[in-house]
Amino acid sequence: MSVRWIAIVVLAACGDDATITPHDSGPCTDTHDEDGDGIGDKCDDCPAAADPAQRDTTEAATMIVFPDGIGDACDPRPALSGDKLGALHTFFDPAAAAAWNGSGWTIADDLAHATASARWVHRTSESGDGLFVQARLAQLAWDVGGRFEIAIDGDGVGSGYGCAIVKDTDNDGNDELEAREAVGTPMSKSVNMAITGAITLTAWRFFDPQRRGTIRCRVTFDANNATLDIPTVDDFPIGIYGFASEASTTDVSSLVVYTQPPLPKQ
Repeated sequence: MSVRWIAIVVLAACGDDATITPHDSGPCTDTHDEDGDGIGDKCDDCPAAADPAQRDTTEAATMIVFPDGIGDACDPRPALSGDKLGALHTFFDPAAAAAWNGSGWTIADDLAHATASARWVHRTSESGDGLFVQARLAQLAWDVGGRFEIAIDGDGVGSGYGCAIVKDTDNDGNDELEAREAVGTPMSKSVNMAITGAITLTAWRFFDPQRRGTIRCRVTFDANNATLDIPTVDDFPIGIYGFASEASTTDVSSLVVYTQPPLPKQ
């Protein structure tokens, strides 16, 4: 009688700009645990979202695809395989500042901190047909004109797109979610209240099989959320990303980047 062994390799990333390590290559240990779920960053299938159970089951539930190593708690496309963890930036090491172009941010106490205008763009880019960038904010104290933005597929100034949360611009007591092309007119929507508490901002660029692109901006704070989509004109992903703060005291605890595989040609 023979026994068939099936091994599933799960990939995750370690620390800031770390290499990807197979879970089953040996004992996995990491002293830094960004999401506080008891599993070190390099061993965690969702290193920026607490998931102590480490479940990666949603793809398998479709019966046509296999788990891709991105846990259910953070998978951008839970029913599709092929997503990858491109980078995890945790800001626990001040030396990580060398990986970014720009100014205004400092790293201390496991946070990227800004008190005035600040913008960082990462020195490397990620490949794929989709780019999902998510920032978690530990603190946001803003004044009139305050905003926090993720730039995607460009630097957010002369190129690319931006997803931002913006301090109440029309004095109705409600803050806004904004999506924009770097050189275009922004589109915004009210979140119907002030943005407070634990804040997560996501910028996601993806394409459909006809190469029609979309930028999806999403903010989650406490038990509230808002989403805004805008179409993109070009269909060429670049993979550059960054983040910026204006007129705010901002602490960013982590920035995580996921990629999607190239779509098959039609």
